[in-house]
Amino acid sequence: PANYLTYGIYIVNEGSFGAGNSSVSYLNLQSGTMSNDVFEITNGFPLGDVAQSMTILNNKGYIVVNNSQKIEVVDLSNMQSIATISGFQSPRYFVTSNNKGYVSDWFDNNIKVIDLTTNTITNTIPTGNGPEQMVINSNKLFVVNVGGFGTDRTGSIATLDQHGWGFHRHRTVHQRGCPGGDSRHCPPGPGLLRSESRICQGRGG
Repeated sequence: PANYLTYGIYIVNEGSFGAGNSSVSYLNLQSGTMSNDVFEITNGFPLGDVAQSMTILNNKGYIVVNNSQKIEVVDLSNMQSIATISGFQSPRYFVTSNNKGYVSDWFDNNIKVIDLTTNTITNTIPTGNGPEQMVINSNKLFVVNVGGFGTDRTGSIATLDQHGWGFHRHRTVHQRGCPGGDSRHCPPGPGLLRSESRICQGRGG
């Protein structure tokens, strides 16, 4: 059987919206061999509709399939599906910290918190409209909100509980007073507006 843990690159192919023809390819950099449709060939069923992104953690691949509203978890040694995480409206990107996954949900305007042991959604973190890319730094989750179908140009910051009890607080930062609504022309200093609300859950309160 093929081994997809060698020195190589995973390529996520989005496919056509509504066609359900997304796929994952694997380029072995040692042999120069390209393998296409590795998920479907291994599992006997298609990956789904609009593969958005893929994150690798502990020899597992977390493939975010946007329009199928799911994440496929695969064993990278053979691309075998070992779990399907559902419960999203429009999942986009996936980051991890302390055995938890954080998934931006574009239509739902929040971040879904995933228990990576059970592969289930355990919590949500509210954001602005259309959350997309995220990064975790210094125990904080930084989220870029692109507005969904609107014009939101904000960022959300959530302080994470390192003991795994969700998060302590969420705040949104955004610009105001931008000429013509163009954030490139926002004035510094007073133009930066912060709104913050304290949200306590579990033992993290």
